[in-house]
Amino acid sequence: MVHNSYYFNYNIHLALS
Repeated sequence: MVHNSYYFNYNIHLALS
């Protein structure tokens, strides 16, 4: 479940954008 971390980080990036 390492991909989950990547997806989560991506979501955060979009939210902060």
